[in-house]
Amino acid sequence: MPDVWAWVERVSWVATLVGLPFVLIPVYLLWRDQRRLARELTRRPVIEFGFIPDDSVEPPRPLPREMTVSPRWTPGTTVSEQVDVMLAARNVGSRTARELIFNVWVPARPGLPAARDQDPVAVPVMNPGVVQPFPKKFSFREGQTALPVVATVTMTDSEEQRFELRIIVAR
Repeated sequence: MPDVWAWVERVSWVATLVGLPFVLIPVYLLWRDQRRLARELTRRPVIEFGFIPDDSVEPPRPLPREMTVSPRWTPGTTVSEQVDVMLAARNVGSRTARELIFNVWVPARPGLPAARDQDPVAVPVMNPGVVQPFPKKFSFREGQTALPVVATVTMTDSEEQRFELRIIVAR
């Protein structure tokens, strides 16, 4: 009778060695899929906003938040001619941003009301690495040294982001 139990033990070891891969492979596949899901859920769009310099072919990284301009002044006026400024947004995140709305305005200053952008820009999709340009025109008052510019972006599945930019007036 002792011989029977020895054979039972040997057969159980063979069954264990043969069956172990059938248990470990699904556990490994489940672990790998859970890691993929966790990576997917942590991906987020991140928007960067700033200026594109006139002389740049490829927008710099990160986009500058300050820009110097040299406006032209018509003799006898207190306001400069309009200056073309290229604002831009870039998705530096790892996920596509959807249903974006960009607002750009000049905040209120002493003696002047806030100048809100009348046409917010809607962008349906912005993939990672994509740069979205926003050409704008600004004019400056005599004696003004800088102009603050505020931009906000709202998008699906993310809170509103606010960017404070500055245009410096060169003489």
